[in-house]
Amino acid sequence: MLTLILDTVTTAALLFIISSGLLIVFGVMKIINFAHAAFVTVGGYAALVGSRLGLPWALVLPLAFVTGAVCGAVTEATIVRWLYRRPLDAILATWGLGIVIGQIITLIFGREVQFVQAPITGTVGLSHHHDRRRHLGRGGFHCLAQRHTPRPHDTRSHHERDARPGTRRG
Repeated sequence: MLTLILDTVTTAALLFIISSGLLIVFGVMKIINFAHAAFVTVGGYAALVGSRLGLPWALVLPLAFVTGAVCGAVTEATIVRWLYRRPLDAILATWGLGIVIGQIITLIFGREVQFVQAPITGTVGLSHHHDRRRHLGRGGFHCLAQRHTPRPHDTRSHHERDARPGTRRG
C-alpha cells in the first residue's frame, strides 16, 4: 500500500512539473510548445547516460537539467522563433518535433524500461517508529499552540506588541 501511495505521489509530481513548464512557457511566450515533454525525456536519458558512465550524482542531475534546457533553447532559436505570429503552425511544428525526439530516443535506447541506480540505497523501517511519530506530532502541536496563544504575562495590547522599538502608537 505504501508503495502505491509513493508511486502515485511521484507520478503526480512529475505531471505537475511538466504541466507547470507548459503553463510557464505559454504564459511568457504566448505559444504552446508540445515538445516540452520531449525535452524532459531528453534530460532523463541524459541522467541515464551520465549514471552509466559512472558520474557522481552531483554532476548527473545538473547534466540532465542542462541537456533538456539546451534542447529547448535550440528549438526556440531554430523553430519556434519564426512561428510566433502563427500559433497553429507552432503547435504542429513542436508536436512533430516531440514525435521525432521520441522516435530518436527509441532508436538509440530501445523500447525497454531503463533504470537508473538510485542515489540513496537502503531501507527505512516504519513499523518501530510509532512512538517517535507520536512524540513529534505532539511536539509540533505544542509549538503551534504556543505560537498562537497569547502570553499571560504580556499585558500590552497587540498594537503595542507589534510596534517597532523606539516608536510610539497613539
